[in-house]
Amino acid sequence: MHIDLITHGREICTARKPKCERCPLASLCDYYQGRGDWRSAE
Repeated sequence: MHIDLITHGREICTARKPKCERCPLASLCDYYQGRGDWRSAE
């Protein structure tokens, strides 16, 4: 499982431009829920 979390961080939940629209964990994510404006990052 840990390798899946690493892959998720590298491919989807990146520091500079997270791909929140592709994230299966978005409903659980504080960043997605309003701490960041991922829509303007695209």
